[in-house]
Parts: sequence; C-alpha cells; structure tokens
Amino acid sequence: MKSIGWLAMAPALLLLTGPAAGGQTVQSAGNPILADGRYYTTDPAPVVDGDTLYILAGRDEAPDGVNDFIMNEWQLLSTQDPASRRWRHDPGIARPERLFAWASPGRAYAGQIVKARNGRFYFYAPVEERNSDARDRFAIGVAVSDSPRGPWKDAHPAGPIISQRVPESNDIQNIDPTVLVDEDGRVFIYWGTFGRLRGMELASDMVSAKGPEQVIEGLTGFFEAPWIMKRKGVY
Repeated sequence: MKSIGWLAMAPALLLLTGPAAGGQTVQSAGNPILADGRYYTTDPAPVVDGDTLYILAGRDEAPDGVNDFIMNEWQLLSTQDPASRRWRHDPGIARPERLFAWASPGRAYAGQIVKARNGRFYFYAPVEERNSDARDRFAIGVAVSDSPRGPWKDAHPAGPIISQRVPESNDIQNIDPTVLVDEDGRVFIYWGTFGRLRGMELASDMVSAKGPEQVIEGLTGFFEAPWIMKRKGVY
C-alpha cells in the first residue's frame, strides 16, 4: 500500500561525508539517491523554496521476512543542484508521536510540505490517532515550521484536521494528503486511498475547513497518493 515512489531500491554509489549543519552530505552515482541499504525512502514529496529542492520521504525499516510497513519517521533530502548528485540528507526530521500529542508511534506514511503565503511551511501528515473510537484510526495532522528541515510543532493542537469524525463524518481511510496554495491565496487539500478521493478548501490559516468535504468521482484507476499542482493555468 505504501511502496509508491521508492528512491532507494537499486545499487548505486553512496558517500556520507560527514555532518552539514545537522545533516549529512550524500554524493550519489545517480538514481536512486540513497542506495546502501541503511535508509529506504518511500513516498517522495518535492517542494522548492528559493534555489533549493527538498524531498520529504518516509522511511521503511521493515526487516527481511516482515510483510508490513515499519515506518516510524520522516526524512529529508535537499540540493541546490540535482545535476551535481550532491545532496544533504537529514534523517529523522519528525516522528508522529513527537509531532502530535494525540498520535500513535509509527505509520509515518505519505505526507507533504507546502509553503504558505505567510512564508511558513506546513507539513500535512497522515498518522494514527492514539485514542480514537473510529473504525479506521488514520487521520491527518498539520505541523508548522519556519524551515522544511524543522523543527516542527503542531499547528492544530486540538487534534487532526481530517479523520473519520472531523470536520465531518466519513468512512474512508484518511491518508495521503496533497495541498495546493493557489495564486489567489485559496488553499485546497485532497486525500484518500483504495479508489476513494475527497477534497476540501482550507482557510488561510492552513488548518481550518472553509468548505465541506467533496467526494471526487470519475477518476478511473485511482488507488492512492493523489497529487495536485498547477502548471500554466492548468490544474
């Protein structure tokens, strides 16, 4: 379910040349970026800020013989020149239970970082609620930071902004959020899996629902991991 977008499953050279202001410098031979087996990266989500490309990714630590996703944390790759194959690797930038007091450890699935018009960065993260009576405990929380590298803090300490209970009842698995801040300042979030997709407008605070949840129909073949972007006026 969460093996979309692996960056690190084929042989390639990897050189860790020591810390770079909290991270490590990675000199890769090409794709994949990380390939020595110490860090497997799932669900890559790019974001560009200024002259730097960042890639948020999960980390699957499942050992051989375990048929499950053991994903306890998110990590970050960044570069100012992808062609140089020189990257900064920041492992363990966030863990669900440290981001959100209401979240259980593990299940650090496909999140996304976006930059808001206020200049701050918002991290939309699917996690499991620790104390929930919902049939499916997956929910979406939001953390905020002044940098894609963090440190991150809960932007909505009252709890998740989306679950099977909030902002309105639903019966889907609420994971894989993707967010667009449009040119006119409006903010939209989409999420879902197993062929079921929903969307909603958010207020300018990046966490409050501005409109009702919309059921998105007609997407033949959709399974999970939606992504919304705008290019040359086309969504």
